Amino acid sequence: MSPSSPLALALLLVAGLLGMLLPSTMQAATPVKLVATVGPGFALSITRGGKVFSRLKAGDYVITVRDRANNHNFRLVGPGVNRASGIGQISTLTWRLTLRPGNYRFLCDPHAQTMRGAFAVVR
Repeated sequence: MSPSSPLALALLLVAGLLGMLLPSTMQAATPVKLVATVGPGFALSITRGGKVFSRLKAGDYVITVRDRANNHNFRLVGPGVNRASGIGQISTLTWRLTLRPGNYRFLCDPHAQTMRGAFAVVR
């Protein structure tokens, strides 16, 4: 097949179009950012854009955990997830997680009876 044949030109055109389309459709979605905070005092929350939520869509998330009290921690438990900050230290952590559909709980381990919350992840 000669480089100037109609078939060769059509194949080059298709390859060029695919090259333009594929990178934009194959790029990974930017993870959604959440902020989890424990302390000072007996405060415990997880927010998206500064707002408390009760439902999220399944997907990739970056959670900034701000542990502001050395007598608390922040634990997140749900389908395939069981992560916690440390007790006895004040720190800021970053977790990259994929949240699957299901129910999630967050709590402070030493004070789980009073410092707790929950949200659902849906498709």
